[in-house]
Amino acid sequence: MPAHPRQVRMALLLLLLVPMAAVARKPVKPSGPPPIPCDVSRNGGCFDLSVDGHDVVQLDTPDGKALYQGVDYIIHTRNTHMWYVREPVSAQPKFALRANAHTPEWLQGDICIDVIVEAANPQSYHAKRFAIPDSEGACHGHAANVRANGRGVITVDTSQPADRLPPGNYVAFVRAYGSVHGWDKKDLFFTVAEDPPKP
Repeated sequence: MPAHPRQVRMALLLLLLVPMAAVARKPVKPSGPPPIPCDVSRNGGCFDLSVDGHDVVQLDTPDGKALYQGVDYIIHTRNTHMWYVREPVSAQPKFALRANAHTPEWLQGDICIDVIVEAANPQSYHAKRFAIPDSEGACHGHAANVRANGRGVITVDTSQPADRLPPGNYVAFVRAYGSVHGWDKKDLFFTVAEDPPKP
């Protein structure tokens, strides 16, 4: 006995709905790179940072590269776990540490940061270094209560006058020192924009 047209339509509808339901149940893969953890790899997961009030965010870069604005700076950074500032910053940028959920446990105590800024150089590890204004919570000389491997930590000398950074791309090496687990770091890119024309 031939199938009723209505039965045929129902069978076809079920054949269509079953694959659609399977697709709907498939978990959505999160976009972007996996979050950098707070651990002994020390790649910046233990603290947050801002530059001129702009958040420093994780950079999604291909494996084995430190790609920023289409240029690979891996020879300079020697690190693929990079961060960056989305917005252009001023010629005398201010860096400020912000605690995240891991900061109290990992760093603890009196926390300070050191910042080294260099002109981004895709061809060499050696690059021109610039003096920047004191960061919020900057370390001076030996950081207070900061020890690593049982020794006092020598930090960046910030006694020289601050430079005005020319427009261009830069790499900042930021180290956060605490009194318990030692330290964590963020290596990041940022851009200084052209000065706006004077009226």
